[in-house]
Amino acid sequence: MLISQAPLIYDLLRWTGVAYLLYLAWEIWQSDEKTQSDIATTASSLLFLARAWFYGGMGPAVFIARLHEAISVTHFEVGILKAPFMALVIGIVACSEGLRVKGSAESLGKQTTTSVVKSIFLVTVLDGMFAVFFASIK
Repeated sequence: MLISQAPLIYDLLRWTGVAYLLYLAWEIWQSDEKTQSDIATTASSLLFLARAWFYGGMGPAVFIARLHEAISVTHFEVGILKAPFMALVIGIVACSEGLRVKGSAESLGKQTTTSVVKSIFLVTVLDGMFAVFFASIK
């Protein structure tokens, strides 16, 4: 492969990718809120293709074909099923920690951090429980 034989080309491609990400950050920073989500969605989609193409050695057509082979409708259905439960857990934790905030910015910061840590932990535990459940019904 050409990139492995020429480290200068590899560095050039890598720094081009960094420059592109900085450009996207600049565009998002200067745009209004409606456009930010459009730019971010487009950028993330293009970034997956670019990574596969430059670093994985496969073109966009091969990437899309392998993506369709790897991800089925069942994966989508499981994700849609799990999402409301995880949202409920995050919402309950955020509300309960938000009600514990006292009258200072320090208290707000501490409770926000506590809320994030608890939410990540509980979502991980809930995801593990879903994994056990789905493994047992297969």
